[in-house]
Amino acid sequence: MQIKTGDKIQFHTCCNADRKTYIGIVEFTEPLGFITVVDNIQYELRKLVDISIIS
Repeated sequence: MQIKTGDKIQFHTCCNADRKTYIGIVEFTEPLGFITVVDNIQYELRKLVDISIIS
């Protein structure tokens, strides 16, 4: 999977059974690399699980 800036992704933040599914747009920042922002919370893609591109 080749994720790039502007992709719309679906992801989870943990592996727990009661986890919530999030959807966000991929951005790039110099210090962190690829991130997405959902509800004013910034998530680093390298720390997420079950990422899939939906756009």
